[in-house]
This record gives sequence, C-alpha cells and structure tokens, in this order.
Amino acid sequence: MKKVKALAFILSCLFIWWNFLSWLSSVMPVFKRKKEYQFRNFVEITPLPDCIIVFNSGGWGYTSLEKETDFRTIVLGIQEQLNNWGYKSAVIPYQRAKETILGKLSGTREIINYFSSQSKHLARQINEFLKENPDKKVILAGLSMGAFFVDETLKHIENRSSVLAIKVGVPFYSDHFHSDKTIDINNERDVLVYCNSKLLFGAFFRGLGKWMLSRLKGRPMPLGKAIVVPGHNNSYRWDSPKIKAQVISFLEKQFSKDGIS
Repeated sequence: MKKVKALAFILSCLFIWWNFLSWLSSVMPVFKRKKEYQFRNFVEITPLPDCIIVFNSGGWGYTSLEKETDFRTIVLGIQEQLNNWGYKSAVIPYQRAKETILGKLSGTREIINYFSSQSKHLARQINEFLKENPDKKVILAGLSMGAFFVDETLKHIENRSSVLAIKVGVPFYSDHFHSDKTIDINNERDVLVYCNSKLLFGAFFRGLGKWMLSRLKGRPMPLGKAIVVPGHNNSYRWDSPKIKAQVISFLEKQFSKDGIS
C-alpha cells in the first residue's frame, strides 16, 4: 500500500511539474514562437510557383531542409520531378519547435495534444492562400512525426482537391488521414510504423545507454540521434526504387487529373 501511495505521489508531482512548465512555456516570451519559426507567408514568393511543397521534418520539427539527410532527397526529388513536367515549385519549411530545451518542451506539449494549435495554424494559412490562388496546388510532405503532423493538418483543410499529402514513415499512433489525395509510404520493416513494442523498447534503452555513455566520454550527442529505430532511421530515400516509383505514380495521377493551369 505504501508503495502505491509513493508511486501516486511521484506521478502527481510530475504531473504538477509538467503543467507548470507547460503554463510557463505559454506565457514567457522566450518560449513563444518567433517569426522565423513560423510558416513563411506564401505571398512572399514572387512570382508564385505552380505548386508549394511544405516540408515537415521528423522529431520535434526543427531540422532544416539543409540538415535533413534522408527525407531531403525525397522532397528535392518531388521538386525535380515537377520541374521536369513543366511545373514550377518551391519548398517551404514549417518548423514546429526551436532547437532548445524550452522549445522541445513546447513541441512535446503540441505532440501530446495532437498538434491542436499548430495544425490549425498551418491549415488556416493554406486555406487563405488557396482562396486567393485557386489555380495553385500545395503538397504537404512529412516524415515520421512530421507525417503525424500532416495527418492532423489535413483535418482542417477546406479545399482538399488542391492539397496533396505525401507521408513517409507514419507512426502507428497517428490517425492516418486517408483520401485519394494522400499517400503513405512505409517500410514494412519499420517498427515505429507497425508498432513492434519489443524492438521499440530495445531501441530506446540502447539509445539511452549510448546517449549517457557519450556524455561520460565528454562527447555528448543528441538523444534523438542516439536512438536508432530499426527500419525507420535512414530508411527513406529518393534513390530507393520502390519509394521513387510510388511517389512518381501518385504525382502522375494527381497532376494528370487536376493539372495546373
């Protein structure tokens, strides 16, 4: 009985501490998302391209396109394919958090709440853009947690006929928004996609040990890089024949049916 009470006390303290930090992140200026971490206004791109590709990285969502190693090849591959077909396109990043402890805290709160604030924020800007430019298209491209974010954003899109979604490595806990305008690209060996709990826990604890060891050696590495999920990390690239064929087939179908004028 004493152990149960002790555990309940600890969980209560953690809950109170979490809520305090969450409240702090919403009121302190240092936590607030600044303009450079907001989605760039479509209108700032001149001349307007035929298609806007919105880049959503994995993790907390602060990795830039330049620093993204694998998913970057897919995003640029999509852009190159569209350009080959005569469609001008532009890649715009949507950064969901800042690369700080406080930024990650704010980002974690969004993840727990299924991106209730950020998904509406992005969808609102896309809706406004398409009302002013009905002849344009928007492609939401997301990897892992970014794909989860895309699923939530799609729920708030008004003109879905002009918005495509390419989701890569979609986690098992996502709601998986499906339509003829979306495609999920998943590696069958991805344990995060198909929820292999044994391998997931193993990857987490191995990564945690690697992360702690790196700090003891004086060469600290990010926890996100220390944890390597089988079939998920470094598994999605444009030079994969299967992935490239899936994406091109999806785009051909969409652009031949709803071609851009």
